Amino acid sequence: MKSLLVRAGVILIGLVIFGSTEVCKAQCAWVLWHGHSDDNTTWRWSLGSAYPTAQECDQQAKATIKFWVDESRKVGKKVENIYSQGYVVIDETGRATFYRHQCFPDTVDPRKRGEF
Repeated sequence: MKSLLVRAGVILIGLVIFGSTEVCKAQCAWVLWHGHSDDNTTWRWSLGSAYPTAQECDQQAKATIKFWVDESRKVGKKVENIYSQGYVVIDETGRATFYRHQCFPDTVDPRKRGEF
């Protein structure tokens, strides 16, 4: 009898874990954050839009990067080091400003974490 209860408990725990993972996949969102930094170490982040999937968020991040790179160039700014999550703008004095447009799960707030 005890063995049967243990097996039932293990099955129940497995179902709960699997079920909560599936709910998270269905309900978790991805958020596009916009960051800028003068030294590429201290970032100031602002909240963008939320998307239902990481792929949709990444597509919007790439479109945002392309838009701002094009806009910066239109006004005569020098843009360098364009990469998958951002770019660097050099002003007329030679000062670099780093920009990032990056997606994080809705449970992550990059303003509270220094490593981003």
